[in-house]
Amino acid sequence: TGAGLSTSAGIPDFRGPNGVWTLKAQGKQAKRPDLSKAAPTVGHMLCKTMLQSQHVHHIVSQNVDGLHRKSGIPGEFLSELHGNTNLEVCQKCGSEYFRDFRCRRAGNHVHDHKTGRKCEVKGCRGELVDSI
Repeated sequence: TGAGLSTSAGIPDFRGPNGVWTLKAQGKQAKRPDLSKAAPTVGHMLCKTMLQSQHVHHIVSQNVDGLHRKSGIPGEFLSELHGNTNLEVCQKCGSEYFRDFRCRRAGNHVHDHKTGRKCEVKGCRGELVDSI
């Protein structure tokens, strides 16, 4: 799936008439929606239904908005190619934490993915990183 799946949730795509890159080429800036308030669309729910009915066996997405997981699609049936703004992963044990907020810290350098939080698994306490 791609950006078009989430436009009806109020999340801009990239190449459409009001897309991020389209507006940037016009010297404008796209609105940055609050992804924590975005809800899965009919398309996301259809993906979940097709997975449950075994019409598809895995979902591959370029989207980082977390709406596939919010729709109830389990992580083991989902490949998020560019990561997920709401997902943190422990560098030590690999535990995943799906949050209801954006995990990436504002101001982080492009290669700094540490979120400042620690793993909650007993005895681990590894550093958590965003998945973007």
